[in-house]
Amino acid sequence: MIRKKCTILALSVVALTSATGAKRFLKDQEIARAIQGKVADPATDCVNTQRSHPRLFSYGTNLLYRISNDTVYVVRTSGGCEGVSRGDSLQTRPFKARLCVGDIAYTTQIPSNLPSGSCTIKRVTRYQSRG
Repeated sequence: MIRKKCTILALSVVALTSATGAKRFLKDQEIARAIQGKVADPATDCVNTQRSHPRLFSYGTNLLYRISNDTVYVVRTSGGCEGVSRGDSLQTRPFKARLCVGDIAYTTQIPSNLPSGSCTIKRVTRYQSRG
């Protein structure tokens, strides 16, 4: 009986791990699609969030700022700001016009204005079309 329970538990863990891996793979595919045909710029530490209408997306622990069809920033975080994918706002304290490596960002639910998460910015990479 114990062996049977252990087998069921092990199969459940494998199924959960497979589902998590599949979700991560799909999110990685979305990022790959966003940066397809673009070249990474070296040594980018910040993204200017005051540009005219940047679009912000969340894919797992990664944030993606689409500035234009030619420029996309991939922001790697520590995790915790995934609420952006459901429409939460992303803020830093004190507020500033740039999101930089080392910053702590907070997400807030709209319209309730309740905090929903926080993350640390680990890496910012700018991808640009060449040509």
